[in-house]
Amino acid sequence: EFAAVMRALWSGQYRHISPKDFRAELGKHQRAFRGFEQQDSHEFLTILMDWLHLDLQITVKPPPKDTWSASDKAWYEFTKGQESLISRLFYGQIKSTVRCTVCAKTSVTYDSFSNLSLELPANASRCSLTDCLKLYLNGETIPGWNCPSCKEKRDAVKKLDISRLPPVLVIHFKRFFLDKETLMKKQTYIDFPLTDLDMRPFTLFSQAAPYNLYAVSNHYGTMQSGHYTAYCKSSVYGKWYHFDDHAVTEISSGDVKSSAAYILFYSTCRTA
Repeated sequence: EFAAVMRALWSGQYRHISPKDFRAELGKHQRAFRGFEQQDSHEFLTILMDWLHLDLQITVKPPPKDTWSASDKAWYEFTKGQESLISRLFYGQIKSTVRCTVCAKTSVTYDSFSNLSLELPANASRCSLTDCLKLYLNGETIPGWNCPSCKEKRDAVKKLDISRLPPVLVIHFKRFFLDKETLMKKQTYIDFPLTDLDMRPFTLFSQAAPYNLYAVSNHYGTMQSGHYTAYCKSSVYGKWYHFDDHAVTEISSGDVKSSAAYILFYSTCRTA
């Protein structure tokens, strides 16, 4: 069904399409998407990408183990020798380092991601993407960590670094939060670059290519009663377009940033 949607989108035969069959197929496997109630687009995207990854997997021969770094080993343990177009384009890796504040013993783990889910600074009406990335990656204190060296619970500091960047970087903003059992939404305006996003300060390597924005998923209203739209940049015409259900209109690049931005889609200059 997903392939049918892609063929219809790229055929040039339709002004708009309604992927009802695709949604119905998803509903067979995920109860949340069976009805017509509003669901979270970030949850939908994460599930869809994981399913596509599993469906498109092929077996690849890994390089010799004597050439593996710790990051490589964790990556191949994650893929289990099975890669896909999805994992090659969208999946990255985070290095987590936990350090004991008493003996300085460190514990390092690696986790894969298909998108970066970022908190917003507390009580801020405006912030930048850089602020959100720093908040995500900066150290946090972990009380009562079981230190393998001290053999007892100690306070520790946890630090995150991006150890593998994907060609297509998806960034999600955590706008929704619980306040006294009520789901609320942060209306923070987030400033983000349309071109030349530099991720080098947040990675373990200095040769990361810059990213260009090519799409934004917007959310208006509340989680209970809201509406999604999208901004997408045409790779053919180099223009930005606003997609609102069946309506498509051209917009200026200055209209792309708003307090409704929920998910950003970036690609490296070499894949744009």
